[in-house]
Amino acid sequence: IDKMQMPWALFCSKWFICIYAEVLPTETVLRIWDTIFSEGSKIVFRVALGLLKLNQDKLLTKTDFACLAEEFKEIVASKSTVNCHTFIEDICDKTGPLPRSRIQKLRAEFGAQVREEQMERERRRKADGSGMKDG
Repeated sequence: IDKMQMPWALFCSKWFICIYAEVLPTETVLRIWDTIFSEGSKIVFRVALGLLKLNQDKLLTKTDFACLAEEFKEIVASKSTVNCHTFIEDICDKTGPLPRSRIQKLRAEFGAQVREEQMERERRRKADGSGMKDG
């Protein structure tokens, strides 16, 4: 994914923004939402990681951006996502334990990186005058 310069946000932002509602089958989405109430938000990350791990071999065979983007559309509509109970079990098996402390550490680490990237974009925007003007 990085080698093809495909931004992670291109495929996973919809996963996170709608909490899979427009991406996975309805019954599977409801199961994920149930799990959010019982285990917390970490299931959102586990599902994303699990989708990547469950489909790792297929994703790694893609050699161009278009094929990779198409594969992401196919994996969320695959047979493995239809049976919600099996899907959640597979996801948990593939991702292993994901303690909240690990999530918090990753949020801190990569959150700082994202904030720095945002500040850099803002600096460039101001420097070239393409930013929106107040008033």
